[in-house]
Amino acid sequence: AQDIFPMWFGDEIYFCSDRDRTMNLFCFNLKTGQTRKVTHFTDYDIKFPSAGDNRIVFEQGGYIHVFDLSTQTETKLTIQIGDDFNAGRSELKDATRFLGAVNPSPDGNRIVATARGDIFTIPVKEGITRNLTASSNAHDRDAVWSPDGKWIAFLSDRNGEYEIYIQKQDGSEPAVQLTSGADTYKFSIKWSPDSKKILWNDK
Repeated sequence: AQDIFPMWFGDEIYFCSDRDRTMNLFCFNLKTGQTRKVTHFTDYDIKFPSAGDNRIVFEQGGYIHVFDLSTQTETKLTIQIGDDFNAGRSELKDATRFLGAVNPSPDGNRIVATARGDIFTIPVKEGITRNLTASSNAHDRDAVWSPDGKWIAFLSDRNGEYEIYIQKQDGSEPAVQLTSGADTYKFSIKWSPDSKKILWNDK
């Protein structure tokens, strides 16, 4: 085992150790000679501990944590950085310059298109443009209208990997995820003529 980063507080010495495989924070009491484990992470090691003001600050799994010695509790901090630089400002983008797949509705009155990671339905002549997904946290693509005109199927990585979703064409309800456990690349979505099944390709 590796015992590193000793930090002295009164009669106790705190340190990091991987004696239980994952690097955690431990405490050795100089009076009793006893060692106790004070954090219990099992996924990622504790890194870069720093002591001060009766607290220990450390990084774990890409997050900053604070261990309070008085309460013997650990808290993950939520950090938000505000800036006034140009790159941090909101701006309007012309989505028509980034159009992906475009497919017509069965009645020919609207089209469904993907642009900048969102799914849009657009009127051919009159009406409003709808952003069905408005998902700044995902890349939605390859939208296809069902033959009965009620649904739009598309691919999205909103859960980390590309899966197939369907959504009502009017955007009145959230999308429903159809597939899960993605272990390959999906593409080329096709509806069955009765709008009850979906066919797709993978690698």
